[in-house]
Amino acid sequence: MKKCKMLLVLILAAVVLAASACSRDTAPDEAEPPYDQDHEPGPGYAADITENDQGQQQDDDYDFDWTGYNIIIDGEIGVAANWHTAYGEDFPTHIPLLPVAEALRVDVVVSDDEAQTVVMQGLTGVITFTVGSQEFDVDGNVVELWQPSILVDDNLYVPIAFFRDVYGMGNAAWIGGHVYLDTHGMGDMH
Repeated sequence: MKKCKMLLVLILAAVVLAASACSRDTAPDEAEPPYDQDHEPGPGYAADITENDQGQQQDDDYDFDWTGYNIIIDGEIGVAANWHTAYGEDFPTHIPLLPVAEALRVDVVVSDDEAQTVVMQGLTGVITFTVGSQEFDVDGNVVELWQPSILVDDNLYVPIAFFRDVYGMGNAAWIGGHVYLDTHGMGDMH
């Protein structure tokens, strides 16, 4: 049974890697952002790109109303998805993986067996984990978070720190009523 699970994980990882490789149109050594800057936001997303009266792009984020977006990525994309508070905390501890991955334009494969293995491409490698576990594998290196991934009403939630410590973003934190995910880092906030 253990060999079957490992084979399934390897197959899922191969599918994610193949999909990732097929979607690339840049040179392998050329860095690309986790999402397309010119991407048309879908339902639940908003791009903070506004123009002033002279047609120039605004430099500040204060012209856009972010109140409808609980999760903000790089100050440019808002995700209108609910977070989850677990373990008696007074602040959100988990955010939904699939809406955030969609905003980042990252494919996520979840096995439909009892183990519910998740495979996705992170910024630093292929991420594999089992729903309910605190251990996340990134290209063979295990990262253990202090909270596990969880299911809430059949929606997969990961700890906010997942995006910093596992996915590879510069920072991920809850600040002033929003969860901020930043691929460039926002300083030492943990």
